[in-house]
Amino acid sequence: MSRHKRIFLCALVLAMLYSIVPHAVFGQSYQTFNWEKERIERETLWKIGPFRIYPRIHFRNIGYDNNVYRQRDDDDPISDFTISISPTASTSILFKNWVIMDFRVNPEYVYFAKTDRERSLNFDYSTGVKINLFHRFVLSGEYRYDRSRRRASSEFDVRVNQVLHRLEGKFFYETARETSLGLTASFGTFDFKDEVTPGDDVYVARQLNRNELTLSGEFYYRLRPETHFFVTGGYTDYRFEFEESEWRDSYSYQGSAGVRFPILGDIIGSVSLGYKKLVPKISNKKQFSGPIGNTNVTARIRRFILRALFRKDVRISYWTNNAFFMEDIYGLGVSFYITRFIRLDYDFSYGDNHYPEKTLVRLPDESYEEFRRKDKIMSHRLGTVFRIFGNTGVGLSLNLWERKSNDYRWGTRSSLFVGGYVTYDF
Repeated sequence: MSRHKRIFLCALVLAMLYSIVPHAVFGQSYQTFNWEKERIERETLWKIGPFRIYPRIHFRNIGYDNNVYRQRDDDDPISDFTISISPTASTSILFKNWVIMDFRVNPEYVYFAKTDRERSLNFDYSTGVKINLFHRFVLSGEYRYDRSRRRASSEFDVRVNQVLHRLEGKFFYETARETSLGLTASFGTFDFKDEVTPGDDVYVARQLNRNELTLSGEFYYRLRPETHFFVTGGYTDYRFEFEESEWRDSYSYQGSAGVRFPILGDIIGSVSLGYKKLVPKISNKKQFSGPIGNTNVTARIRRFILRALFRKDVRISYWTNNAFFMEDIYGLGVSFYITRFIRLDYDFSYGDNHYPEKTLVRLPDESYEEFRRKDKIMSHRLGTVFRIFGNTGVGLSLNLWERKSNDYRWGTRSSLFVGGYVTYDF
């Protein structure tokens, strides 16, 4: 057996071992084989034999939270000091110009000084392989395992334990000009631990444990170096685990088009608009059909950085008789470099969650009212970042979050977080 074949077989066995020990290694949107190879070569900090390693350590949410459980303002909210430490190591193997293997391990420890319930050791792991066949066809696969305690969506006020398993395969055709066309299939399981959320009296696992199967097609056309026009479309099937939540079983079709900008440059991010139809399999439940969007763009103009955010989609819901809720998020932000070493940041976002099914609610005066729940969510973030070296900086921030609901049982809830963090994007 030749030396190259022995190296490849050893690397393949190592990838299999990584998979056994149970985010995405290759990213959420498709990148060509050559782009992935150049990214790995650019980001490598340590090279040990065939292994290219890119380590980092993140310090997040170091500070004081005056409403850990996002309780109503008149319910005596619990406050606490917290810190999150998250070392990350990405390891890659490049075998000539036809195989890329990636492994990523990201443990995270979240500490709260008083609320023991919220302390957690999260673990996010992923492994993937990408094979270039005949310089045109690319076959890739990825496995991800994520065990964490966090708010699963904007619907959640408290953190819950959840485990995600996701397996994905892709087959793409690539041209020399970085135009690509391909198919993707993925299967994911969402496993929430069977606990009651404080104040909600809802067993989250019984409502949300499910499997999701997605089949999609993607097309990317290069407009200029690292800027692509794209079109995607696909089908997703949602099947819930427990009998009492089988009425949430649904399927959806969606398509979108947009522009993806470079990872590095004066303009980064992507603009995406599309259409989606989600159909519960039980005929008496309301369907969703309408526009969706996912836009997140950052532009640098001299000493200013401008940010724009827009997300519109439907999310799986655990609340009462709704299989899903519609979520709209709009955001704007600006950063200004006072000097080469000091930056000021401000971000504002506004969200609107609304539910399709009417709910019958008993009011404080013993009467009943039927209405559709609507929530309005606003957040402000004001921060200052001090550059330490290179693109690494230490930041201080103040975050104000508020949600108002037309359901009196939820009322007005707000939280204030004051603290610091470390950033690698000064």
